[in-house]
Parts: sequence; structure tokens; C-alpha cells
Amino acid sequence: MIDEQPNQEPVPAEEGEDGVKKALDEATKKNEEYLRMLQRLQADFNNYRRRSEQERQELGGIACTELAVKLLPALDDLNKAMKAIPADLAQNEWVAGVKHIKQKFESILKAEGLEQIEAEGATFDPWQHDAVLMEEAGDLKPGTVKQVFRNGFKFRGRVIRPAQVSVVKETAAKGSDKSEGKEK
Repeated sequence: MIDEQPNQEPVPAEEGEDGVKKALDEATKKNEEYLRMLQRLQADFNNYRRRSEQERQELGGIACTELAVKLLPALDDLNKAMKAIPADLAQNEWVAGVKHIKQKFESILKAEGLEQIEAEGATFDPWQHDAVLMEEAGDLKPGTVKQVFRNGFKFRGRVIRPAQVSVVKETAAKGSDKSEGKEK
């Protein structure tokens, strides 16, 4: 028994091939369009994922920086306490314990990216140093950091607290020598 559909008329062979080619071309075009849409969506999603990860890392970095800034006063106090230990108590076991705690605290902060700004004897840098005093010093050249009042710190390469320092200023005698030299 052959299944025949009563409403279908036989299609001539030439028209059938053209129709199939047309349908195939249309299907190919739709397929290419869907492929391009899928590729755009995939690229958009990859960009979204990359941006989200970058934002997450930035927020994590900001949170770590804020924590480091909040811990700096505790580190300052610990350093002051260690400098203020009387000589007769320096050999006590609890002093050694506090020194050990301080070293652990500093090593953890260093491992996370905290580094102290080396200031004493360095050339004054307004990005890293906060000049709170100008002093004369014959043995140091002008613009050199003479003394550090409060340590400065960088966190992951970015200054989070500049060092408070005194800076050597040009002496009056040197300043007058220069002005005399310009007049000649």
C-alpha cells in the first residue's frame, strides 16, 4: 500500500530543484545569522565575566587597603611601646613575646603587600613624604630627609600614608652665595 496525499500535485523536477536550492540557501543564511548572534552573545558574556572578575578584584584590593590603613596606628603604637621598654625589663620573657608578636604582625602585613617607605637620608619626594619641618644641616645637602617623625607606608605599590619628615633647607650662607654669583 502506497501512502498518497490527495492534495499534493507532482512538482516538475526543475522547479523542485530550484525550490530546494532556495530553501537550502535561506536555511544557510539563517544558520549563519544565528551563528553570528551566538558568537556576539558569547563574546558579550566573556566580556561581562572578565569585567565582573576585575571589579571583584578591585573591590577586594580596596578592602585590603582600607584594612591596612586601619592597622597602621596599631603598628605605630607597637613600635613606640618597643622603643619605650626600660632597660631593666628588656630581658623579660614577656618582652620577648611582644617582640615576637610584633615580628609576626609585620611579616603578615608585608606578605599582603605593605612596605615601609625608606625616608631618612633620601631625597624629599612630595608623593612619599610629608614635610612637617625644615631644618638647616651643614653635613646634608638641601632637599634631603633629615629625620622621620612618623613612618610612611605603601600598600601594593601605592602610597597609603606618606612619611612625616623634616627636610634639610638651604642655609642662608649658601643662598646668598648663589645670589651673589648671579649678579656677577
